[in-house]
Amino acid sequence: MSLKQEGFDSFTVVDGVLYIFQFTIADSHSIKGGLVDFFSRQSFQPILQGIEWRFIFVIPPGGDIECPESTDARMKEFWEGGKLFSAEIDPAKQDEG
Repeated sequence: MSLKQEGFDSFTVVDGVLYIFQFTIADSHSIKGGLVDFFSRQSFQPILQGIEWRFIFVIPPGGDIECPESTDARMKEFWEGGKLFSAEIDPAKQDEG
């Protein structure tokens, strides 16, 4: 069994919303169908039933991200109800706190 999960780096559920995080320096990044496969597992169903999905690309300062809509049929539900966001994080400034 592989422990590597492609398509995202971390996730959390807060107040009925699933937040999925993908750290990237790429200008364009797709969301793959494996994401839906992962969250469709039976063990997640009690937690994820009927909640909203938010996908957050974490990018460097001044970055710009483009996410083309996938034609993968597994992604249909995500594209109908999921929302995309980006967040800038400067790792160099995290140590200045």
